Amino acid sequence: MTMPFFMFVAELKWLKTGEDVYLQLAKAWSKGVAMFFAIGAVSGTVLSFELGLLWPEFMKNAGPIIGCHFHGKEERFL
Repeated sequence: MTMPFFMFVAELKWLKTGEDVYLQLAKAWSKGVAMFFAIGAVSGTVLSFELGLLWPEFMKNAGPIIGCHFHGKEERFL
């Protein structure tokens, strides 16, 4: 949640000062954020299915507790 804010501040500094270092910084950070976003979306989706398929008895008891967190995570990614 913080990295997009830092990217915004870096681009704002670039617009105000015109120094290319701020634009390069924002572009470098955007590549990392995109990678982490993609990995997080895929791994979270796979993990939620894996829990239900591999440990159905555990998920019967813990599903209502864990499920709401997975639902919130997937809503944020969609």
